Amino acid sequence: MTLYLMIFAILSMLTFLEFTGYLKYSMKKNIAFFICVFFMFLSTIRWESGTDWNSYYNFFKYTSGWSSNGYNEFEIGYTLLNILIKNIFNNYTFFLLAGSIIIGIVQYKSIIRYNFQNNDYNIQKVYQHNKDNQLLQSPIFSLLVLWSLYLGNVFFVRSTIAYTILFYSIRFIQKKKLLKFIFSVLLAMSIHMTALFFLPAYYIYHCNIRKKTIVLIILAVVLPMYFWGGNVIGMIANLMGGSFKEKAMFYINAGNELSYGSAYSSSFVYLKGISNIVFILIIGVIVYKRCKKYDQYKGFFKLYFVGSIMTILTIFQSNAMTRLATPYMMSQVILLPYIFNCIRNKYAKIIVYFIFIVYLFLRMNMQLNSYYDLYVPFKSIFT
Repeated sequence: MTLYLMIFAILSMLTFLEFTGYLKYSMKKNIAFFICVFFMFLSTIRWESGTDWNSYYNFFKYTSGWSSNGYNEFEIGYTLLNILIKNIFNNYTFFLLAGSIIIGIVQYKSIIRYNFQNNDYNIQKVYQHNKDNQLLQSPIFSLLVLWSLYLGNVFFVRSTIAYTILFYSIRFIQKKKLLKFIFSVLLAMSIHMTALFFLPAYYIYHCNIRKKTIVLIILAVVLPMYFWGGNVIGMIANLMGGSFKEKAMFYINAGNELSYGSAYSSSFVYLKGISNIVFILIIGVIVYKRCKKYDQYKGFFKLYFVGSIMTILTIFQSNAMTRLATPYMMSQVILLPYIFNCIRNKYAKIIVYFIFIVYLFLRMNMQLNSYYDLYVPFKSIFT
């Protein structure tokens, strides 16, 4: 547990230095780079830790070619990556290295781009000669959020690779490059089929939505989905067909009895999921007026809003199905720093900083305690 607490403490202190102005543009980028490299290092050296370790390790161990038994258990892209690393190195640590490099590079490029090179016309017009004065320049804060919510994607599974690619693909949404966005989604689908559900993000990002509409949609969705959510998801699964239908119906039929070893009860998962959504939505709506001139903030807020609705659509039916919302919910990595930076008052900013630190610490703690034995202690190839 000490390792996780130390990482959180260091990121929190660096975030404080970041928002107080002690870290300049180049230093922020360099620190963010080394943090991402450190996450890659942890991801590479881990052993028998993280969720689904046995299933992924056995898949790598017994898959060497298309004739191997069970090669079609996972999607073609993920299978090819396993076969390639297995035939060249025949070592699972090298596979973890390959996966961590993909995730690390994509995460770093995404976070740097969305923090420093966003597409907000107003910001570019005013600060085109002074990069240090843009509203959002908080890559370290983004990495603190990434660590607290997703443990930096250190313990990646195949969906992690897919969703990281989708996170990067938002740059194509911003530039309205539809073909490149579709290609990114198809690439992510070759790793995990649920990436298909991110296709609507292209239109969601640019659509207009008002605060009253947000509140009405939330009220209109929560209660109906509590009673009839399974039927809705079942209809979507029937339309999708194939292996997705089989897995979706399995999750629905199993309901929340399928915990995958989580230490938390279904009731606690409900409460945690809804409270997290409400917390961010309330704060996001409050500062929406102040930040609405920034296209990137509005776009990420709308993605988070849709992710919240998707979570509500699925959480009462199956905890496992909530992962469909993950690509949308990852917008928190950018959205939370935006909310923080929209606060101008110096003292209010310090208060909000500590509120966010407490919130993020609780989120990290819940993440670890949900599968405590799989994360603590951190097991590596050296232990």
